[in-house]
Amino acid sequence: MGGSVSKVGRAFGYKPSNRSDGADGDSQGGKIEVSPFILTRTSSMYFDEDGDVAHEFYEEVQVGRRRGTMQRVVKDRLTPAGEVKLAVPRIHTDFPVILCPIIG
Repeated sequence: MGGSVSKVGRAFGYKPSNRSDGADGDSQGGKIEVSPFILTRTSSMYFDEDGDVAHEFYEEVQVGRRRGTMQRVVKDRLTPAGEVKLAVPRIHTDFPVILCPIIG
């Protein structure tokens, strides 16, 4: 059975399924089914050589004989933590719908 798709759904590439066998095919215009939700994000945390995790790292650098200052560690020596799964899905910023409460 076929389904119906709203204007917003068509804008995002949603297409009604006319196939009853459940097989996916690109014969319906080559559009890709996408979701307006974001399920993961890139982490802002980094790993250092010791395996510690933080947003940024500093090391003490000796200046002169007695004085030491803190210098930020270059990101070349750090490894990004990668993707983080969101607890609650977010709506993508390019979603073309205005969300507001209905006052009635």
